[in-house]
Amino acid sequence: MESVVLENGLRDRFQSGTGPLGRIWREAPFFPRCSDNKTAVFSRPLSYALRWPYMQINRRDRVSWLIFDIEEGDGQRWEAAGLPPPNLIVQTVDGERVRGAHLYYAIAPVCTSPRGRSEPIQYQRAVYASMAASLRADLAYHGGPVAKTPGHPLWRTWEIHSHEYTLGELAEYIDLPQRRRGNVSEQAAESRNCALFDACRFFAYSIVGKARDGSFEPFYDRLLAFNEAHNDFGRAGHAKGDLRHSDLRAIAKSVARWTWDKYRGSARMRGTMHFDPALTTKERQQAAAARTHSLRNQSTLAKLMAALASLQSGGELIPTDAGIARTAGVDRRTVARYRARLEEALAASAGRLVGLIEPTVPEGHRGPLLTLQALLEALKTIAPRSAHILAKWVPNGAHQITTPRGSGRKSEGTGTKSKGAGDGPVAFDTS
Repeated sequence: MESVVLENGLRDRFQSGTGPLGRIWREAPFFPRCSDNKTAVFSRPLSYALRWPYMQINRRDRVSWLIFDIEEGDGQRWEAAGLPPPNLIVQTVDGERVRGAHLYYAIAPVCTSPRGRSEPIQYQRAVYASMAASLRADLAYHGGPVAKTPGHPLWRTWEIHSHEYTLGELAEYIDLPQRRRGNVSEQAAESRNCALFDACRFFAYSIVGKARDGSFEPFYDRLLAFNEAHNDFGRAGHAKGDLRHSDLRAIAKSVARWTWDKYRGSARMRGTMHFDPALTTKERQQAAAARTHSLRNQSTLAKLMAALASLQSGGELIPTDAGIARTAGVDRRTVARYRARLEEALAASAGRLVGLIEPTVPEGHRGPLLTLQALLEALKTIAPRSAHILAKWVPNGAHQITTPRGSGRKSEGTGTKSKGAGDGPVAFDTS
């Protein structure tokens, strides 16, 4: 049998690093899978893999090319489907007749490893599925893992352009499918993949809660082990026997990624606000954000009040903002935002402290009037900054208060001393 391992006629174009072939050289694995058919049984250095008819184009954890398998025709369906032109067309030629082609679209790379974000992965899959449907391409191909090697003598290769598409650009030419609910097994009850997929996902739902205490990789490993243990279709009499190990890995990866990112239990009990199903997503998000903001404010205020009470019980009757922030474990700017509520609490505690119990001067009182500032100077435990707090709490007028023990201060503007410590009430003026 004549060997199909032949020198690639476009090797110089690959190694030049320019154009779509240069991009394949840069983005391909260092040891890609390759073969003379789609099984890709060998792994060879890139420079040697170019000699095989089929080669792995995308890395295992990175999609840089969307490749579509057109089984009939010359690959020009993209024009009729209203899609942008591919970067490369690799055609199967039988004499003068073109019997099929692979279309290569260069895209901004998408990470598909277990550590990759699920949203770009799902977006890439949706774009690929919609484009494959528009092109009437082989839906089971999924872009690999191997494709027709551009430049190989068995194929005819067309280089069209070097533009790298974004998924958003491609999505403008297609209608992305809407999310569908339903049991996959109802659509293909005899499918080995669907049967194992359903079993794997229900197992994943049962363990993902505890698995989130750790990392993603052990969770994926457990699902893969589950698939390996339940891959007994051959023993059960299925005509096609057991699934390949690559299928087991693909199912485990798909179930693990979606369950880890999305699953939160039964949809019947989803959320704590029990939204009306008629609400739009934006309205639900706004309502949930308002509730979260309210709860956060209540929690912060409770921490600040607890810190204030703690400092006052320790002898700091009117604490500073810095002291409250330090005790509550928040920033001073947070204390400033809640200043009005804190001053209400400070005023009430200060009023209880100085004993403001009677709204008028006692009848027949002939003692001097003690001003609020003089009172604050006498109360050594109260900081000077509390004057405006007491002034807000105490209405203008004269009120009765017992002189602090041992103050012995002169009354302001009278030249006479107030009564001695504990000798009776004096009055102070807040006007």
